[in-house]
Amino acid sequence: DQPRRLAVLTPLLVLAVLVSFYIIDSAKKERNESTGETLANLANIESGSITEIRLTRDGREILFIKDKKSSDWIIDDAFEGRIKTDSGAVATLIETLGDLRKTESLGAVSNIGKYGLSVPRIIIRASDGKDEETFRLGKKTPTDEGVYLMKNGDKKLYVAESSLFSAADKDLYDFRDKKMLNVDPDKISDFSFTESGK
Repeated sequence: DQPRRLAVLTPLLVLAVLVSFYIIDSAKKERNESTGETLANLANIESGSITEIRLTRDGREILFIKDKKSSDWIIDDAFEGRIKTDSGAVATLIETLGDLRKTESLGAVSNIGKYGLSVPRIIIRASDGKDEETFRLGKKTPTDEGVYLMKNGDKKLYVAESSLFSAADKDLYDFRDKKMLNVDPDKISDFSFTESGK
């Protein structure tokens, strides 16, 4: 009878659906494992050895240089000279370069303009003093979770985590040190106020 038949078929249908999802997911993982790479694999430079970064955003370039003596990062600006940086913002950029998770490879594409890479929104050039790696960032993916990325010398199109876009999508003001006084509060022993005109 029909109720008994439904009772038998329902678990089988559920099982069939689960097996189908498993096969599709396994195929997807296998495809990603064969084509996906981490940014660390794409780059030949370790994040800890980077000594210079050229960040071009909307045509404006910011040059970051790591000071050899202090290991602090500074901005070498054509108009303002050497500018102290917001160490947190620069550290985030460098860490993101080294810590991006697996990216998806879309292979070689002919119409890179579709992905915002004919005129990249952001270009990152990282150097360790010997070698340089260049990454071009285009549009974000429809879900905003990834960004389309290409590497100089590589015709493949990749999808990287959008955290790289977020870390690099900043202007000079965002990266500069905004502290008015470079003083350790714990070392202040005395201070005074002087009112203007008195």
